[in-house]
Amino acid sequence: MSKFELRKTTREDARELNALYHIHTGIERTNQQFAWEWFDGPYGPAPSWVVIDQDSRRIAAHHGVIPCPLWLNGRIIKAARTENSMVTPEYQGKVLYVAYESVILKKLMEDYDLIFTTTGKGTPGIVRKRLGYRSIGYWRTFTLHEPLAYLATRTAGDLAGRIVSKLTPKQSNRRGDLSLEHTVNTGRVAALWESSRNAYKFTPQRDAAYLKWRLLDNPFNQSKFAIVTKDGEDFGFIAWSERRTNLKAKDIIIEDIFCQNNDLQSYQALVYIFKNSLDFLPARITLRALLADNALCGAAALNTPRRLRHNEFRNGAELLVQTRAEVDLPISTMTMLISEGIN
Repeated sequence: MSKFELRKTTREDARELNALYHIHTGIERTNQQFAWEWFDGPYGPAPSWVVIDQDSRRIAAHHGVIPCPLWLNGRIIKAARTENSMVTPEYQGKVLYVAYESVILKKLMEDYDLIFTTTGKGTPGIVRKRLGYRSIGYWRTFTLHEPLAYLATRTAGDLAGRIVSKLTPKQSNRRGDLSLEHTVNTGRVAALWESSRNAYKFTPQRDAAYLKWRLLDNPFNQSKFAIVTKDGEDFGFIAWSERRTNLKAKDIIIEDIFCQNNDLQSYQALVYIFKNSLDFLPARITLRALLADNALCGAAALNTPRRLRHNEFRNGAELLVQTRAEVDLPISTMTMLISEGIN
């Protein structure tokens, strides 16, 4: 019978962990992607552990978290999201994974105010609730935009999509006193966040180093940025990634969004001007946000065309958190996006 030991992950574990990652996700992760995620983050190496078979020295399991500071009631708290919780198939039922995750969680809570994870209705969610995690909301997916060019490409092919794109007049990237401007200036975005964050109670912290690492330097999925200005002053921010279908159509996923006032009207304006700037493209826009976030979800619902509202759904995924006793979460005022994960 195998005996196991717990140790911290090293860079030399990349090959074995990448192979295990492929088994669980179907994604071929490179050594560069592994290093970016676990060792080259803006706050130093991410906390990560492997369970080792003492006889074969093989990795039997892995669990780790990615640091993600949060803004809570006027202060920055130290937080992290669980990532890559995996057991090697031949060790299923042999290694008591939940016991090791419990040990790791105790270590993490000595250093972090909050750990969060997204989970469905299966075993991982049940296990984490037994470990003390609690649910603070469900995720909902919104299809904000699905223009004719996108539908034509998906149903009749690339040529049909190009014809419809040419016939569709390009909308202005302005709306009254609002204007959308593409940028890669993370310092400018961070400055906008500094002037906006007091309107939020509970949401991710957005400093320049973290924005650059998570959105611009992400080797899994690089994002694009836009700042929305109002009367010439920076007013709101949108980040998105683009993923092509098997045709020329694009799926655009909003990765991050915030505005100075954190209210329904401001979010409506941001989403409206963003989707208008892409109206001529064969691109569908989606956003996944917590049901608890009334302003963002309300704006997303109002910007979803009537014919697409059947696509809006609650997928059963929950946001679970483990916190120190003194951390009080204002659940009704959260502004969180599911894409705040890594990949």
